[in-house]
Amino acid sequence: MIVSYRDKRTREFAAGKRVKAFSGIERSAQLKLDRLEAAVSLQDLGALPGNRFEALIGDRKGQY
Repeated sequence: MIVSYRDKRTREFAAGKRVKAFSGIERSAQLKLDRLEAAVSLQDLGALPGNRFEALIGDRKGQY
């Protein structure tokens, strides 16, 4: 369900490239990306513990 990446480094990491910024957290970052990719709906993301998934307000309305 990943629609787009805000950050170029995250996009490259998700594509399988080695990214220095992710060197210390590769495993956990890959697990998080896998969960995001496997989600079919927004409700799937809210069900994951520790995700801090919530609708934003103000000028970021429509973002989670």
